[in-house]
Amino acid sequence: MPRENPDYELFFCRMAATCIAFLIIILIFVLCIIFSTYTPSFTVTSITVSKFNVTTHAEELTATFNVEGILENPNLAYSIRYQSLDLALWFDNFTIASTTIKQPPFSTQGQTDTPVRAQFAMARRWLPSGLASEIVAQRNYHGSVDFGATLVARFRYKFGVLNSKKVHHFKLYCHPLHVALHSNSTTGKLVALVDCKSV
Repeated sequence: MPRENPDYELFFCRMAATCIAFLIIILIFVLCIIFSTYTPSFTVTSITVSKFNVTTHAEELTATFNVEGILENPNLAYSIRYQSLDLALWFDNFTIASTTIKQPPFSTQGQTDTPVRAQFAMARRWLPSGLASEIVAQRNYHGSVDFGATLVARFRYKFGVLNSKKVHHFKLYCHPLHVALHSNSTTGKLVALVDCKSV
């Protein structure tokens, strides 16, 4: 009987080994993508303002801000369990008001967008010297005022029923928030949505 060519057998063994190695590499790459952790993101989608009034001589602000946004969990395999989630509203680096969003603890599933809402109501809120005049100047010259917001959170990654021991943090800045506030009007709204960024 004729003997098989050993070079032919060696070629197929090498091809098989190469294919198996290639598949293992692809599997490792896919698993890395699935089980990598990603920080949540936040987008401010709407701001409505009512009862807006600025008093320059007394340096005071009266207004109600209703803020809406989308909190995204970009992770494939992990849900996120929040221990704290706080939103602050500011103008020119001065915090006007802050509040807790969705009384924690609460969780968001992987690859989901969670709507969140916050309301800031203030009456005769004191402002540092010159700040009220700056708000009025922006309003008169541009027909809008540039506010900012900061979202701060403490959270753990969760896989099934397992929670990570490490507590993670993020701080996202949302600026500028162009809020249309025409002269002599007591109402306003966000001009365009804003993706918040880590700085």
